[in-house]
Amino acid sequence: SHSSSNEERHGWCRERLALAHAHQSLPAIGSGDYVMMNDSAHENLFLCQPQQQNLHGKMFGGYLMRCAYELAFSTAYTFLGHNPVFHSIGEISFKLPVDVGDLLRFRSRVVHCNPQGRSVTQPSLVVEVEASVIKPDWFTCRNTHTFVFLYGVSPREQSTNTWKEVLPHSMEDAIKAYSYQQLVDRYPKPSSLR
Repeated sequence: SHSSSNEERHGWCRERLALAHAHQSLPAIGSGDYVMMNDSAHENLFLCQPQQQNLHGKMFGGYLMRCAYELAFSTAYTFLGHNPVFHSIGEISFKLPVDVGDLLRFRSRVVHCNPQGRSVTQPSLVVEVEASVIKPDWFTCRNTHTFVFLYGVSPREQSTNTWKEVLPHSMEDAIKAYSYQQLVDRYPKPSSLR
């Protein structure tokens, strides 16, 4: 039922936030198996050039997707310590167009990691990239796109034990992490890929 799934989500989120709070409050005695979500973050900032505009004078969406993918891959690579295996795009939200001449910031972070789910055929890591247009002269920063990428591991890297579980900073982050965990859980299992 809908209310039991909400209760399950809320309970999971509260548990993750309590663990995150304990980890932040007692870092010297906390387990080394965890990392705070924002500690996995990376970002790029660049000026949008006319070479990448579409027929309408806006930045070409494929170019923005490539920039997001490159940052997501780099984030997954630095988090795992080895090359990740790309599985799929979880979702893309195009909220606002980006103009030539805009300052565009991409921020990425690992929002879900399943250290036990290391498999070539299953994604185990979710990286979210948010794109924002920054206009310093107007004192604004507006989110324009959100990209979600799913990664796994190569066969030779399956046994490495360097993975850490990601903990949220806020209830909003916990809800995102829960929804991305559900996304990974819905990913087709190997037997259904035939």
